[in-house]
Amino acid sequence: MKKSINRFFAAFMVVMTIFAVLPQGFASAGNTGAGTTYYVSNDGDDGSAGSNAEPFKTLAKGVSQLQAGDTLVIKAGDYTEALVLNGLTGTAQAPITIRGEDGASITANAYVNAPFWKNFTISIINSQYVNISNVHFAFGDAPQSGDSYMAGISGTKHVNVHNNSFGDSGPAYAVFYLNTNNEKLVIDGNYVQGADNAFYGYGINDTTITNNIFTQWWTFHFESSTSKNNVISNNVFAGEGEHFYGGTYENSIITNNIFLGNPAISLGAGNTVGYNSVTSDSQKTSDKDVVATAADTFVSGSDYHLKEGSLSIDAGTDIGLPRYDRDGNERYGVADIGAYTHGMIYFVDANAAGGGDGLSEAAAFNNLADANAAIVPGATLLVKPGSYSGQIAITGTGASDTKSITIKKLGEGTVNINGGSSPAISLTDIANVTIEGLSLASTGNSALLANGVIDSKISGSTFTTAVHGIEITGNTRGSRFYNNTFKQADQKGILLKDSSNNQIYNNIFENYKNILNEGGSFTDTLIMNNVFVSRYGDGANIILKGTDTGNTIANNIFRAEGPAAIQAPASFYDAGAGNTVDYNLYDSTSAGLADGKPANETNSVYGNPLFASGSDYRLQLGSAAINRGTNTNAPEFDRDGSVRFGTTDIGAYEYAGDASAFYVISQSPQGSGLNVNSAIRIVLSEKTNDNNGNIASNVAVTTVVDGKTVAVSGSFSTADEGAGSAITFTPSANLNYDSTYTVTVKKDLMSANGNYLPADVVWNFSTAAFIMNEYYISSNGSDANLGTIDSPKRTVSSSLIAKLKAGDTVYFREGTYNGVIVLQAYTGTADKPITFKSYQNEKAVLTSDSPDYIIYLGHSQHIRIEGLTFAPNASQNGSRGTALRIDNHTAGSQPSSNITVTGNRFENTSTAIATRDLVNVGFGDFEISNNVIVSNDGWDCTSRRPRPRRAATAKSLTMSFTARRAALICGAKAPICCSTTTRSPTRTTPQAAAEDMTSIRCRARTTRLLIRSTFRRIWCSRTISLPSRFARSWKAANPLSTLRRTSYSTTMCTRLPARNA
Repeated sequence: MKKSINRFFAAFMVVMTIFAVLPQGFASAGNTGAGTTYYVSNDGDDGSAGSNAEPFKTLAKGVSQLQAGDTLVIKAGDYTEALVLNGLTGTAQAPITIRGEDGASITANAYVNAPFWKNFTISIINSQYVNISNVHFAFGDAPQSGDSYMAGISGTKHVNVHNNSFGDSGPAYAVFYLNTNNEKLVIDGNYVQGADNAFYGYGINDTTITNNIFTQWWTFHFESSTSKNNVISNNVFAGEGEHFYGGTYENSIITNNIFLGNPAISLGAGNTVGYNSVTSDSQKTSDKDVVATAADTFVSGSDYHLKEGSLSIDAGTDIGLPRYDRDGNERYGVADIGAYTHGMIYFVDANAAGGGDGLSEAAAFNNLADANAAIVPGATLLVKPGSYSGQIAITGTGASDTKSITIKKLGEGTVNINGGSSPAISLTDIANVTIEGLSLASTGNSALLANGVIDSKISGSTFTTAVHGIEITGNTRGSRFYNNTFKQADQKGILLKDSSNNQIYNNIFENYKNILNEGGSFTDTLIMNNVFVSRYGDGANIILKGTDTGNTIANNIFRAEGPAAIQAPASFYDAGAGNTVDYNLYDSTSAGLADGKPANETNSVYGNPLFASGSDYRLQLGSAAINRGTNTNAPEFDRDGSVRFGTTDIGAYEYAGDASAFYVISQSPQGSGLNVNSAIRIVLSEKTNDNNGNIASNVAVTTVVDGKTVAVSGSFSTADEGAGSAITFTPSANLNYDSTYTVTVKKDLMSANGNYLPADVVWNFSTAAFIMNEYYISSNGSDANLGTIDSPKRTVSSSLIAKLKAGDTVYFREGTYNGVIVLQAYTGTADKPITFKSYQNEKAVLTSDSPDYIIYLGHSQHIRIEGLTFAPNASQNGSRGTALRIDNHTAGSQPSSNITVTGNRFENTSTAIATRDLVNVGFGDFEISNNVIVSNDGWDCTSRRPRPRRAATAKSLTMSFTARRAALICGAKAPICCSTTTRSPTRTTPQAAAEDMTSIRCRARTTRLLIRSTFRRIWCSRTISLPSRFARSWKAANPLSTLRRTSYSTTMCTRLPARNA
């Protein structure tokens, strides 16, 4: 569905595109719909109809009635209940509006607690397309606790909190409590005072905060979080504390703000920060900042308008700039920093008494001569409807004119300005001028003269009677002429010469020789999306005579009954000239192009534009102009302010279509556990096809692979289904197992009737998991693969670990794998352990930069680790981490037990195998056998704080260090260390016998256990069982070093000989 969008909403969308945000009024929720208006008054009755004459009494009653498109007006007075908005659902076309009459104040005493905050005056939860404006919110009595918030907002979409005031009574921790789960939240034009913080919570995402005054000591106080995709622009932060405390900001715009405190901020990637005002060089956020005190910046200590001479004037950027300032004035020309734009505003009213200074409607000028004399750079002239004679003539200094001048209509009706024999408006050597909404006439050469005009806008105006409506000359450049009407049967619309880089679009020309070049070149000019109409006997629509290069004439409708649509010398079409003429529609009884043939325009068409009427140039269903234009350089909006969806239509108006005819009836598949050979099917209410890539460009199927979103390849087919169509997308290969897929049907999808969807339709589904008992890891694999031997994974990711069950084996193929593997509360069985091992005859090296572990086992049972090589990476100081750590931190929880570590090699570790906090252990053995442990920095095997439960059911913990072939243990400190507590430098014995390990056995079955240690010792608690030949060799080598028992039942074996056989 193509739909006409309210001008303000449309303007909002385009300025958001170029980072200029928030039009006047309700930025994100569009127009006010056509719903019911309810009223609330302190003098009302909840049993009444809720009308203006019979209002409700309570806010709760008024809110309970609201549906999409409705408005609730809060009449002046104090209300002591909180405003609670939960689950309100408006739409883009019909938002819900809550606004106060002047003097409406909610001073809540009856506090209510919400899921996320305490004690609020306004709560907005799980609501969308809601506008709240012109209400004062404050605490009445003191809040119940110090962590109170005036406004809590969570789980919202397209909510606009606009032109309200908060605070000035009662303590609060913060005014706003926000979460990151809001989308398109707008907080604009509010006055926020009181409390310690303006904002508190866990970050903000996709939020626009503009034109506000904040007086809090701190402004944004967020706990550890990352705030993304926000616009924080043109605010005044008057508090002297920290304005950004806690959290990090990414992909956000922070511009044009005035900071009187500390603007230090933690920045991630993708931010635009600068063009702010700070109070010292040390606080600059960029080299584009200005440094000024409050006294140098504002009119007064309580008036935050910019004073004359303020460094914030013309010092801002268009990035993030809201279209209107806090007073509702449109921002023109070079951006100012702060919540208010600077410049004098004058009024002209033909019916005024005159004699005033023009600075208010009551003291308006009543003639153009007085107004013309008053205009200075930076001024705005608002002209009330009426008829005026005379001229407005402004001469500047060229590109150095950085301050804007605006002349526009004020109110409904027509402003007629007749310049007599002179141009009604004459602009010479001047930049940044805006002319809007006027009707200009002259009997002279032009109604408006643009002579050397730079970066200016002429829009929404009508030009009549002059020889030329507009004369563009004198190196006019970088200017836009759009949404105008040129209406005079025997004259010319635009005389275009000696100019460059201008844009002429969305205009209606009903003139003889509508655009005329009488000599002198014009270059790099866009002439697009205009309607040219000439009557029988008139001249060509466009007549070109000069040496013109780099121009584009596209997306225009030429209805010509005269001799030609475009008349130009053959040189205009030479390749070297770089001119483009294409994507136009010709509805003509003439030759079309006098030189050069329409056939040369590959994408242009002959056909009937099907105008709505002889004077209404909007398109009707079936128009040959619908979806036949090019999007390249096309204007974002049409003449009505509607967004140009999909493929741009030719002409000044985008076809609006039927607002309710085209929609998605059903979509499949949905849910989870689906077959991997599933096809995607979409049933639409109207027929559609894939002409010009209509379907392929607007239906997308994606999934996430290795952290990146990728498109699924496949083919589309369509079939009639009832009055509509069914689109089927068949993937070129089976979908991945255990994966989530996203299907997006874009609103740009067009039906055969020319209608568009009202919004994007998006849904997700997931495929079934592949039941496997063996998983394969390869350095050449991908985590998007199934994990089979032919389709291995790249890492032991958390998603793979989540699939593991008793009896599963993870095989590592030849290669080196950097990372950690964490198993928390995973359990095999005695006959079906969970196994991690190297593939047969292949060496798999596991390494990690972590100082803690490569493999971590917590609360896990029946785990087997076999045939792997562990080699931790060295840190910057040269130390290396533990290879394998076995923990059990929580008393009473499932213990870590029945762990087998066999046939592995440990190289360059600080500790090869570490067990820690084995609370309530004793349900099975740890077997550590046939491992080679070499070149360690510390202990080979350590066990800290083993504490078996004293209950009768507790069993012993047995740790076996065995060598069926040979095991080399060479720790820098000691081969085996078992301690019950962390030892102090002066105490190396266990603290209590109750915490002793029950048994540790070191066994050599067939060959030998070779133990080499710098400190020559093994120490452990209670008992140690060694092969007899070990004990004999120790005693023979050093008779004084016998097995000694301490009062703590501890065996110390020290001064181990260098060779032990």
